[in-house]
Amino acid sequence: MKKIATIIATVLGGAFLVSCLPSATDQEIAQMCEKLTELRGEVSSATADEMVAEVEEDFAERKERLEKRQAEALEAIDAELKAKVAEAGEDEEAKTKLEEDYAAKKKEASAGHAEELSKLGPDKEAAIKAAKEKAAANEKDWAAAVEKCVADAKKEGPTQNVAKCRIEAKTVDQYWNQCR
Repeated sequence: MKKIATIIATVLGGAFLVSCLPSATDQEIAQMCEKLTELRGEVSSATADEMVAEVEEDFAERKERLEKRQAEALEAIDAELKAKVAEAGEDEEAKTKLEEDYAAKKKEASAGHAEELSKLGPDKEAAIKAAKEKAAANEKDWAAAVEKCVADAKKEGPTQNVAKCRIEAKTVDQYWNQCR
C-alpha cells in the first residue's frame, strides 16, 4: 500500500511541477519554428541578394572560360601558321597567302567567340530575374512553413526550456527527441 501511495504521490508531484514550468513566449516559439524550418532544409532561406550574387559569380566564371578558350584558339591558330610558314621556307608568295588565310581564320574564330560572349548578357539578365522570383517564392514558402509550425507549437504548448533547447538544436533528431 505504501508503494502505491508513493508512486501516486510521485506522479502527481511530477505533473504539478510540469504544470508550473513557464510556457514559451510567442517570440521563442517563432525562433524555435524558424530553427526547425532551417534544419529541415525543405525551403531555401537564401535571400535575393545571395541568389543574385551566385548568378553573378557563375556568369563571371563563364565569361572567363570563354575568354580563355578564345585565347587558346587564337594561340593554336598562330602556332599552326608559324609551322606552315616554316614549311614554306623562302617562298614569300606562299607565306603571304598563308598569313592571309590564317588572318581570316583568326577573324572567324574571334567572331564566334564574340557571339558567345554577347549571348551571356541576356542570359545573365534572365537568370537574375529568375533568381529574384525564386527568392520571393522561397520567402513565401519559408513564412508559410514557420507559420504552420507556430500554429502546431502553440497547440503543443512547449515550455521555455524546451523552446530554448529547440532553438539551439543542431539536427532535426535533436530538435524532436532530445528537446522534450
